[in-house]
Amino acid sequence: MTIPLSSATVVIDSRLGSGIGRIVKNVVPRIANQVKRLILLGREDPREAWNIGAANVEYVKYDARAYSLAEQYRFPLARAIRADLLHVPHYNVPLLWPKPLVVTVNDLTQFTPEFGAGRIKRAFARSFIAWALWRANQILTISHYVRGDFIRQYGARAARLSVCHPGVDPKIFRPIEKRRALEQVGNELGIKFPFVLCVGSVRPNKNVAGLIAAFSIARRQPGFEHHLVIAGEREGFMTAARLAIPPEVRECVVFTGYVPDRMLPVLYAAADVFVLPSLSEGFGIPLLEAMACGTPTVASNRTALPEVAGDAALMVDPCDTEQLASAIVRAARDEKLRTCLIDAGKRRAARFDWDQTAERHLEAYSRALNS
Repeated sequence: MTIPLSSATVVIDSRLGSGIGRIVKNVVPRIANQVKRLILLGREDPREAWNIGAANVEYVKYDARAYSLAEQYRFPLARAIRADLLHVPHYNVPLLWPKPLVVTVNDLTQFTPEFGAGRIKRAFARSFIAWALWRANQILTISHYVRGDFIRQYGARAARLSVCHPGVDPKIFRPIEKRRALEQVGNELGIKFPFVLCVGSVRPNKNVAGLIAAFSIARRQPGFEHHLVIAGEREGFMTAARLAIPPEVRECVVFTGYVPDRMLPVLYAAADVFVLPSLSEGFGIPLLEAMACGTPTVASNRTALPEVAGDAALMVDPCDTEQLASAIVRAARDEKLRTCLIDAGKRRAARFDWDQTAERHLEAYSRALNS
């Protein structure tokens, strides 16, 4: 017997932040009215912040630290077991969940030694993702690259894997008048301009050290007086010593720390160039957001980033600091190139729609319920 979504109760783990949290935040309001009941598990009730007014959406407190043993014995099974389906937006699935399960695989970076994961952490993560692979009725991946990587590494059955690209909201991420953006960024964040922008955490795979080295080369160009602004969480990933900021640019590199969502469109619009030089990415949402805001972009040619950027960014080898520096300077100075990148970026970003992302989620839920 086919189970329609309109009669199903779905539980979603909404604890995670960063790119994973951005996907959940944008998908939940779009699917709430398509199911009978929706239960959100999280540290805090997100319904007001996410503008969810639907009466069928409930909140259950679940504040165990992600990827810990505590999240297993503190999982609110007694409340969640009433549901028909559980969606976990990463591989940290509850071991005792007995019903249909949908898992999202965002990337496999954490299994790569060169990106900072220790042997014990990698073994822990691999055991959980193997369990998720065995248990999940449906698996969503956020890019074709991640889907292929998952099949190569784990021999996952392709029939259970579907690609579900994240999106960008054009009502939020859109061009803003440059002068107004610069004024707001200067007043609220104290940032000097002109500047080159990178958004993301300072994890090893983000290649921030390589970006700083390339920026140091770019600053040697006569007349190139840009600052480098790195916006995102820094603590717990890489120390200043490991980043090794050259003395000659130390005063020109700014770490903002966490930037609230409301400031991100303004920050993108104020930047002369956006750079995403990652060595590994499962997708790269900031790249799309910058394009939607009309900012010329430079991106790594590795992993999922070519899939996201298409022909709308200057693509470079992230390990070639000379090439990266040259691309940054060109994107900042060449007005004809800037115009082409801005126009192509807007068109590219428009192809990634959160409504389509939500629809892919609903399709996966329906297949899982009826598999």
